[in-house]
Amino acid sequence: MCTAFGMTNGDFYLGRTLDWHCSYGEKIIVTPRNCKINYKYAKSQQTGYAIMGTALNGSGFPLYYEAINEKGLCMAGLNFPNNCAYFKPNQDKLNITSYEFIPYVLRKCENYSQAKEMINNLNITDDAFSSEMPPASLHWLICDKSGAITVEQTEKGLKIYDNPLKVLTNNPPFDLQLENLKKYENLSPFEDKNSMIFNSDKYFCSGTGALGLPGDNTSMSRFVRTVFNSQNVQRTDDNNSNPATVFKILSKVECIKGCVRTNNGDDYTVYSVCFNADKGLYFVKTYNDDKITTVKLADYDLNTNQLFITDIKQ
Repeated sequence: MCTAFGMTNGDFYLGRTLDWHCSYGEKIIVTPRNCKINYKYAKSQQTGYAIMGTALNGSGFPLYYEAINEKGLCMAGLNFPNNCAYFKPNQDKLNITSYEFIPYVLRKCENYSQAKEMINNLNITDDAFSSEMPPASLHWLICDKSGAITVEQTEKGLKIYDNPLKVLTNNPPFDLQLENLKKYENLSPFEDKNSMIFNSDKYFCSGTGALGLPGDNTSMSRFVRTVFNSQNVQRTDDNNSNPATVFKILSKVECIKGCVRTNNGDDYTVYSVCFNADKGLYFVKTYNDDKITTVKLADYDLNTNQLFITDIKQ
């Protein structure tokens, strides 16, 4: 369970919740421009755009959950079980493992159009990072202020969807999410005029235009809810307060411990994160601490060759 969305509100922002049954000790990791990254099949990257995001430190390899680069390109990987499929290496394709995908794209691409062109010939391989870390079943949102795509690889192969909504959750595949969204085209932030009930003002309070907006924790409902809220939220040019707007939208899809119980345990919103992609700012809060931690990409020496790793207060 996860939700991600991008929106222009003054600057461009990426918001994301990480919903799972536990934390793995995620860190804030900055990959500077001169930090060499070795890939399993693709040519090593000696240099590239600087990246900042939430990740695990895989013995010096940044295993990003979501991140932005210094050019304002954003990328997030979300759980996509039962539909996701990875393949063996294909000599006619660009072979990238799932755990390499985010740094590979963000190090090379300046905007989502470049990313779309580069990954058109992509094959995401089934390699595990280690014996203790099998490949996670994922699909990805790639976006900036100019546009967005969703990238999914299923048994039918790699699919790149244009995503004008800049929203992604989990199952089902993205085309079915869009099909389901058609059922909610009547939703509106304006009041509904009910002609079936005489003097209906006595029976309804404000908000009737959004009657039928789903409120449960399923992926399809979170998708609809995030589209509705991100499309209708009041926008300003006040970038000092706009991260709060992103967190308010995320709060509508946060998962409370005990409300989603699985065989692995109770899913909950481990953390919520907001990026200001234009200014290289990272804002994060966790389930047990609503205090927002802020990290600035500009505070780091981006010309070094070593990762910068910062703890996230849990």
